[in-house]
This record gives sequence, C-alpha cells and structure tokens, in this order.
Amino acid sequence: MFGSWKNGVSTYDPVWVKTDLNRFPRAQNKRGNNLDILSPLSENARNADARAFAALMKHLRAIDSAQGTVLMIQAENEAGVRPESRDLSPGARAAWMRPCRRN
Repeated sequence: MFGSWKNGVSTYDPVWVKTDLNRFPRAQNKRGNNLDILSPLSENARNADARAFAALMKHLRAIDSAQGTVLMIQAENEAGVRPESRDLSPGARAAWMRPCRRN
C-alpha cells in the first residue's frame, strides 16, 4: 500500500484496500457513515504502510547507494480526517475517551 492519506483523504489507496472494509476500516462521521478515509486506528493499514515504506527504502538503497542522489524522504503527508475533525467511529470515540498514559 503506502500512503494511507494524501491531503487528508485516502484517494490513492489501491482498490484491494478500498474494497476490504473489514481489514481496512474507514473513519466515520458523526452520523456513523463511512468516509473515504482509512481509520487512523487501523493496525492493518499501519502495517501495510510500514511494509511498503520499508520496501521503498530497500529499493532506493539498491539503486542509489553508489550515487547518493536521494537526499531526503518525507515519511508522511497531511494525515487527517476531512471534513470531520477526527474519526468519529465507535472505536475511535472509545479511544478518545480513554485516559492518556504517561511514561
């Protein structure tokens, strides 16, 4: 996958992600409707992004280690939930209400 959010929405996710709502749940609005945005609480989305990002880094090392032309990688881009202020699904509401743990 890689790139769950772009400009606050999930338009660039592949079809296999967009169509599997059980594996990749969506953020919801206050009415309980799914948005075109992956839930930021989805472990499957996070893990898929991490695998894809690691594969990209491995590929860059393989093709650019001698020249060193890649100077920087931006690891995230405008994660968010639009037009809502946040994911309002039942799971997200429960997480929002839990007390913060301090280290």
